Amino acid sequence: MKRLRAGLLLLLFLALAAPASAYIEALTTLKGLVQESDVIARGAVDAVSLEKKVLILRVGKTIKGKTVYERIRIDMGAGDAWHPDAALRHATMGSPVAIFYKKADNSDLAAISLIYLNRFFLTVQGGDPVWRFSKIELGMNRVYLGTPEELCALTGKVVSGRTKPPAPDARLKPYTKNILGALPPPPKEGEPWAAFDASKAFQPQDAGPPDPEGFLQFWLVAGPLKPDTEFPKGAPKEGDAVSGETKWQATQASAFSLELAAPASDSRFLGVSYLVCDQDTPDLRLAVGSDEPSTWWLNGEEVARIPESVALGKDQASSKTLVLKKGRNLLLMSLTSKRGPGAAACARFLDKEGGPFRGFTNDTFPR
Repeated sequence: MKRLRAGLLLLLFLALAAPASAYIEALTTLKGLVQESDVIARGAVDAVSLEKKVLILRVGKTIKGKTVYERIRIDMGAGDAWHPDAALRHATMGSPVAIFYKKADNSDLAAISLIYLNRFFLTVQGGDPVWRFSKIELGMNRVYLGTPEELCALTGKVVSGRTKPPAPDARLKPYTKNILGALPPPPKEGEPWAAFDASKAFQPQDAGPPDPEGFLQFWLVAGPLKPDTEFPKGAPKEGDAVSGETKWQATQASAFSLELAAPASDSRFLGVSYLVCDQDTPDLRLAVGSDEPSTWWLNGEEVARIPESVALGKDQASSKTLVLKKGRNLLLMSLTSKRGPGAAACARFLDKEGGPFRGFTNDTFPR
C-alpha cells in the first residue's frame, strides 16, 4: 500500500513495504482488503499493558492463507499522537479481533497489517518479533462497521464465494477522537455487545466549517479519470457525469487530507469544493499540499500549483493574496497520480497573520 496513513496515510504503506503497494485498495473497499491480504485470521486480545503500551493478540483459525503466528506482540507506543491511548481503551481481554496482513517479499512474515478491533481498523507494521502500531484508520468506517465476529463471518463467506462484499459508503463521516471516546468498549467473553447506532454516529455530511486547523473537509471528487480529462463547465453536483460512467461523488476528508485511490499510475482526479461566505474577505492566501502534481483554481483563476511528486505535507504551496467574495466561491483541484496507486491532497485558507481562516461554510452542493 502506498500509504495506509493519515492521514492513512497512503504514503506510510509505500515507506513501510513495497510489496504492500496494492494494499491501498484496503482503505476504500472490503473487496480490495480481502483480495490483497495474503492472510486473514480470527484472533483475540490475549494481554494488554496500558503502562507499557503493549498489546498481545492470540491468533486463531485462518480464513485465508496460512499464518506462522500463534501470538502477535504489538508496540502500541509507536502510534500517532492520541491514537495509542484511544486504541488501548478498546483492548478488552478476550475480545475478538480480525487480522489481515500482507506478507513481506520472499517471506511468511507480515509486512503490513490491518487489525479490526471493536468496529475500527488499526494499521500495524509487521516485524520480528515485535510489530509496531501506526495509527487508527479513521476513514475506514466507510468500509465496515460491524463487530469483529461479524466481519470474520462475512469475510469467510466472501473468500469462499458464497457472498459478495458490501460496497463502501464514502459519505459517512469518519471517526474522530470524540466518537472513539464515546464508542462502548468490547464486551467481556460471554457478554453481549453494547448497542451502537452507527447511522447516528457517522451520519453523512455534505457541508460544514473547515476543521480546527482550517483544512477543507467536504469535496466533490471524480476519478480516477484519463490524464487528459478536463473539468466540465458549470457548477457540478453529486451524481453529475464527468466522463463516461464516472460521476461526481461527495467525499469527506478522514483527517486534514483528502485520500484518492487509483488502480494505476497516470490517473487524473478532479476535485470541487464550494466555499460560502457571508461577506467579502480580503487578505487571504490559499495554502495547499499534495503528494502528486496538482493545480488549483479559485473562481476561475489559477492560484497554486505543485509541479512534482513529493511527500504530502501541509502548506507546500501558497497563492498570492486573494479575496473570498460574498456568496459562493468555487475551488477546483486537478491532480495526476504519477506513481500510483493512490494520492492525497489538502487545502486551507490562511489570514494575513498566517493563521487558519474558518469564516465560511465548506459545501459539496452549489447552493
